[in-house]
Amino acid sequence: MAVTDGRGYYVLEFAAGEKGAVVGKHKVSVSTYEAGETDDTGKLVGHVPERVPAKYNRETTLEFEVKPGKQVIDLKLQSR
Repeated sequence: MAVTDGRGYYVLEFAAGEKGAVVGKHKVSVSTYEAGETDDTGKLVGHVPERVPAKYNRETTLEFEVKPGKQVIDLKLQSR
């Protein structure tokens, strides 16, 4: 799992505080969705709708192989 910064950079984390990924092939999904929560007045706050096409999340077509050592994987996404 990873969260991008404002420039789109990320560092994978495979366990609480452990950086990196397990070696091997992995399906990758990209999402902007955040469920949010209800505040004390019953108003939904923090909700972010999905803005990434389904082919990159629910129906992901992305797959990458993680190799031993340091590696950079740039995700080339198209909006259509």
